[in-house]
Amino acid sequence: MGLIEKLEKWASQHPEEADLPAMNVTTEKVFTIRETLEELKREKETGVKIVDKDLLEVTVHIEKWLEEV
Repeated sequence: MGLIEKLEKWASQHPEEADLPAMNVTTEKVFTIRETLEELKREKETGVKIVDKDLLEVTVHIEKWLEEV
């Protein structure tokens, strides 16, 4: 199961938490799991790679977090 599928499953099981703002303390960028999921889906659909350094860092942290959940 890929990252998008894992996030979709988690977001469907935790809809309120998926919309809670969180902050990447390194970059101070505020994000939600759902926003990140939408960006990843857009990347997959369009084939245009994510180049936003902050979003890439958040994605790596989310991937590690999902391995623990």
